Amino acid sequence: MSNKLGEILIELGLLEKANLVRALKAQHELGDKLGDILIKLGMIKEEERVKALSTQLDLPMIEKSDFPSEPLFTSKISANFLKKSKIIPLSEDLESIALAMADPLDQYAVEAMSMLSGKKVKLYIGMEKDTLKLQQFDVIMRMLEPLILLIVKIVVMIEITVMKPKQMDIWI
Repeated sequence: MSNKLGEILIELGLLEKANLVRALKAQHELGDKLGDILIKLGMIKEEERVKALSTQLDLPMIEKSDFPSEPLFTSKISANFLKKSKIIPLSEDLESIALAMADPLDQYAVEAMSMLSGKKVKLYIGMEKDTLKLQQFDVIMRMLEPLILLIVKIVVMIEITVMKPKQMDIWI
C-alpha cells in the first residue's frame, strides 16, 4: 500500500483519482492539509480521513466510546492547549502517556505533551469532532465546578441549621 494519503484513499476506494487531482491543485493554492481540503470539498468524510491516516501512519484508531469518562490531566496541562492541538489524554502509566489526536502529524503538540508529562507519548488517531465534544464537556464542567461547590455549602448549612435544634432537644 502507498504511503501518501491521497493514494491510500484511492486504494481504499474512498476517493477517485480525478478528485485527488482537483484537491491537490486546491492544496497548492491554499496551503492547507490535503485531508482538510478533501473534507471541505465534500470528497471524503472525516471518518474516511481518519481511516486513511491510521493506515498511512500505522496508528491505531480510537472511537469516541474509548475516551475516558472524565477529562484527564486538567491540572497538569492547559485546556486551551489541548483544544488548539485537538488532543484528548487517554491514560498514563509509569513510562508513557496515551493521547488521541485529530492531527497526529502535529509534531510540536506531541513533543510538548512529552515534555509536559516527562513521558513517552503513545499516539492514537481520533476524529476531530469527537475530541472537540469531550473538550466542550470539560469546559462546561470547569464552569459548573464553583456552582457545585456553592450548592454543597448551602446543603451543609441547611443540614447544620436543621439538625442543630434536633440535637439540642435530645440533650434537654
